[in-house]
Amino acid sequence: HFYKRKMTDHSWAVFPLSPLTSQVTSPSPISLKKTESWPCKLFWSSADFTWSFVVLAPLVVIYSRGTWDLLEDLVVPPPYFHPAMQRQLSGLICYVAGLVVRIILDMAKFPFGKFLRARPDSCQVFGNWIFNALYALAGVSFWRGVWFLLRIDVGIETYKLLFVLLGSLFVLVLNKVPKSLISSPLAISI
Repeated sequence: HFYKRKMTDHSWAVFPLSPLTSQVTSPSPISLKKTESWPCKLFWSSADFTWSFVVLAPLVVIYSRGTWDLLEDLVVPPPYFHPAMQRQLSGLICYVAGLVVRIILDMAKFPFGKFLRARPDSCQVFGNWIFNALYALAGVSFWRGVWFLLRIDVGIETYKLLFVLLGSLFVLVLNKVPKSLISSPLAISI
């Protein structure tokens, strides 16, 4: 897979927006980190799990739900359409806008990271924050669009939804896709 091949390529780790920044900290294989005992590792693993479960995961859900509601208020098709058509058009607008913005941001990630690298630290932090906020907003927009379109076009019968879920999971597993457009809440909480 692409990311697995690049795991050993340390040239990408210098970009602030690189997915490898947190994984590769030094090109040298020698670790200066002191080895920890298993009780210490257990404590920190438990603390990390508790922090993620109790604090970060609810914040991610609150963010996603708040963004979803804002999109519902802001993406309103003209009132002269039938209500069912308004929902479908709203879903289509969210889907296309989220997809286009995510593709553009994916293509601009590394040039933007290179641009930020030449700036002061405060500009890098602010630029990273803005980039991630736009990326997450586009992700929620995409999810909302898919949700509305699937709900209207496929329906809400259990067997249809189960077929779509299992079919999508099968495609993702066959393609060995570690990240997809559903990555935002997971990426935020990790």
